[in-house]
Amino acid sequence: MPRVTFIHTADIHLDTPFKGLSEIDADLADRLRQSTFQAFRRVVDLCLREPADFLLIAGDTFDGETRSLSAQLGFAEELGRLAEAGIPVYLTFGNHDPADDWLREIPLPGNVHCFSPARPETVTFSKDGRPLADIHGLSFDGGKSADNPVLLFRKTEDPAPFSIGLLHATVGPAGPHAPYSPFAVDDVMDKGFDYWALGHVHKQRIVRQADPAIVYPGNPQGRDFGEPGLKGCCRVVLETGRQPVISVIPTCAIRFETVSVDLSDIEALTEVPDKIEEAIGDSNPATEADCLTRVVLRGRTPLHQHLSKEEDLSDLARRMNELRAGTRFYHIDRIESETLPDIDLAAVARGNDFPAEVFRTIRGYDDNPAESSRLIQSLAGEFATPGIRKEISLPDEEACRRIMALAQRQLIDLFFP
Repeated sequence: MPRVTFIHTADIHLDTPFKGLSEIDADLADRLRQSTFQAFRRVVDLCLREPADFLLIAGDTFDGETRSLSAQLGFAEELGRLAEAGIPVYLTFGNHDPADDWLREIPLPGNVHCFSPARPETVTFSKDGRPLADIHGLSFDGGKSADNPVLLFRKTEDPAPFSIGLLHATVGPAGPHAPYSPFAVDDVMDKGFDYWALGHVHKQRIVRQADPAIVYPGNPQGRDFGEPGLKGCCRVVLETGRQPVISVIPTCAIRFETVSVDLSDIEALTEVPDKIEEAIGDSNPATEADCLTRVVLRGRTPLHQHLSKEEDLSDLARRMNELRAGTRFYHIDRIESETLPDIDLAAVARGNDFPAEVFRTIRGYDDNPAESSRLIQSLAGEFATPGIRKEISLPDEEACRRIMALAQRQLIDLFFP
């Protein structure tokens, strides 16, 4: 039975600047700067360890037009390791590293095929002298791409046992990403392909398991707290007559995690650091990845008034990081407080005074998120100038929920100092 094993990665974003995070301290800045390179090195290590038949890279190898010499040299060197092992690499360009402005001075090894942005082209992978997989690829050309790219893909007249599509595009909802080169699942159902290797969406997602498989591997290294958890690439096995076997393999060097700490049962400030350490420990699986953690304090607690000053929380984070120096890297990026004073808000809302009326109103919005969103969007539209409204989007329902929660905490502090 024909069988092929390959690694699918995308959105490596070498040279990511980590703005706002890399300015915290020198050690963290260096770790963050190296993390995207370490993650890609782990992808290459995986190819060699399997060994994989080939590696697919579905766009956005670099983060932008400015690419350091070390990043370009490092990328070429890693691909050279695969060349020495006889492992081909099939690569498309994405919207962050368009084909018209890419690696002009540093040639890639001969095992690398870069797909054209002009039209889909096909390269056949052969093993033991027999064609095994046709890889059909298309790159981003540097312009705005709103066209449906998969309409241009066709199987060859004499196809290999497996047909694979490789491109940087959006299928279905794009989430926080721009809807680049959008297409629908129905657009590929009659193409006869076995696997669509996609890039652009940074969250790992198997859009469709088989007939055909449609997969986003996610990025191999998260870049901020909006990309939390273990990040990695996909190991894929295609075998005639069987469903694809798709495994997500962690590769990230640093994980981004947000940890919630409930202080409802805490009465002494001296207990807070231990409670935070316990929560961080519970959130960290046994992996090779270091962790950058954001801590959110929650719950009704008599300590609320002591945890409301940003400078005090910053001092606490700094002290905890200093005490952890020399141990495994679990850096606390920030401690935020969403605690509430230890009062019965339900009892307050049953009163007849002004605070009671305020909290009854807030509770009404809590029970009706859609109405809460309408209120906040109405206020945003009223107070924002036309110029600002053109540049920013109105908050979504989750953002509205956070705004209402923050407003409630601030009102509680005003009424019950």
